[in-house]
Amino acid sequence: MRHNSARPSALVQLAARSVQRAFGELCTPDAVDLFRLAQSRRIHTLELRPLLADGCVFVQDDGFTVQADDKKTEVIRLRDQPVTRRLTVKQRFTFAHEIAHTLAYDTSVALPRISPEVLRSIESAGERARPESLESFCQIAAGFMLVPPKSLRHKKVLGPWGTIDSLDQIRRLARRFEVSPEVIIHRVA
Repeated sequence: MRHNSARPSALVQLAARSVQRAFGELCTPDAVDLFRLAQSRRIHTLELRPLLADGCVFVQDDGFTVQADDKKTEVIRLRDQPVTRRLTVKQRFTFAHEIAHTLAYDTSVALPRISPEVLRSIESAGERARPESLESFCQIAAGFMLVPPKSLRHKKVLGPWGTIDSLDQIRRLARRFEVSPEVIIHRVA
């Protein structure tokens, strides 16, 4: 398998299709409600706590628990509606990345289980070993969740020629979608 430092187009296309298939209309033209996306993938708990990593996901009998790094510990039960907790930009990306990990699972069964077919597709499209391909897939999918493709097609989002023409515009879009400027740059590129 050859190593490629750029994001392979097959992996980008796979991530886009996977996000569209899993979330469809839940990805709105403005800042996406990640709690709704998480619930649709059977994530029932978000634990904010001090971690050495940005985040992780745990498979449980009744779905998934996601942990994300925070200075304080807080447990958010996603079944308790409405969830009013605001996440930082970094936590939003981490949460979206961990939601993307669940796309590699069959959630139609009682205990979610990894889908070997999906993992093979990700590995093949990623042109790397499975762990690197899966992490790249989740990074790309997180970007598609946070800034859906149809959101970028609106003329009011991008400039009149469908481009970004200033740093101010990047900052404005980052605030609109509640993401970092880097996410906007990756999504537009």
